[in-house]
Amino acid sequence: MTRILGIVFVLFAVMALASSCMDQEPGEISVRPSQQGQPLDCYVMVYNDKGVQIQEQATDRGFVILKGLKPATYFVKFKDYGTPPNFFKAIRKVKVHTGDSDVVDVDVDDVTKNATDFPGSAPAS
Repeated sequence: MTRILGIVFVLFAVMALASSCMDQEPGEISVRPSQQGQPLDCYVMVYNDKGVQIQEQATDRGFVILKGLKPATYFVKFKDYGTPPNFFKAIRKVKVHTGDSDVVDVDVDDVTKNATDFPGSAPAS
């Protein structure tokens, strides 16, 4: 009987370990860009840690939800609706964890909180 319980325990432990190694549930971030204290409609772009753009969405009344982000570190940049579009100076680094739903408030002209390790960006002086 003890041997059977031991085997059941080992099988349970293996199943628990295997389930923790499966794909993790994606997270999301809500981004609220502003300029001079006012909500801003613009494009919000998400880049992975290699500097590759993986998402771009337009805000609606200064708000956008970026969904389906796997747990990782991302960079968020902003550009206006102009032709050609102009990039705003703000670059933010965001860490997404399994099942996260974080809110990121960003003044698009505020460079004091910029991510200095965005691939291809120059370090702050």
